[in-house]
Amino acid sequence: MPASLAIGRIRTHMRRKRLARPLFSLLLLLAVLVVVSAGLPPFAARAAVFDSFAKAVAPDARGGPDVAPSALLAASAAGVYVTPGRGSADRQAIMNAARVPVVRDIGQQIVFVVQVLRTDGQWAYLQATPVQPDGRPLDWTRTRLAADWRADAMSDIVMVLLARRGGRWQVVDHVVGPTDVFWYSWTDRYGLPDALFHN
Repeated sequence: MPASLAIGRIRTHMRRKRLARPLFSLLLLLAVLVVVSAGLPPFAARAAVFDSFAKAVAPDARGGPDVAPSALLAASAAGVYVTPGRGSADRQAIMNAARVPVVRDIGQQIVFVVQVLRTDGQWAYLQATPVQPDGRPLDWTRTRLAADWRADAMSDIVMVLLARRGGRWQVVDHVVGPTDVFWYSWTDRYGLPDALFHN
């Protein structure tokens, strides 16, 4: 039986017993250690860890489980990037932190329509389109960036780079309305791999 299938079965059993988060996090960390100590090539090790971790964070009918911090740390150690499930505490914390500078730049309240959200537990990247809280598109001509919008000198997306510091997500850098792949500059500036920024 493949390790990922065994871990998936254990996770299902533990969920029924309401022990899933703390015990699964520990099992996932142990799985990472076993895969690494088995001497598998790095790609195979990462694929095995990602397979089991992806099952742990896959959305369910309630919008997705929260990802335990220890599981995110295991993902970070293995170089695995995941998307926190809808409704998870980690996703909500990332969105709330990212919203602060974007609201300041735009000058009105917004919510995000997410295109990319990836994290390894220590770093997170968000690429999204800001919309009005009721879901309607933003009227950029009524924002602080109206002149750039009218001049066709910006896009309608935002890119936000965050880091977990002291147990909280904090914005490290952001850009509103980039017209190029702005995150390329962050790979050099912060020493981050391309894999954080795209699937």
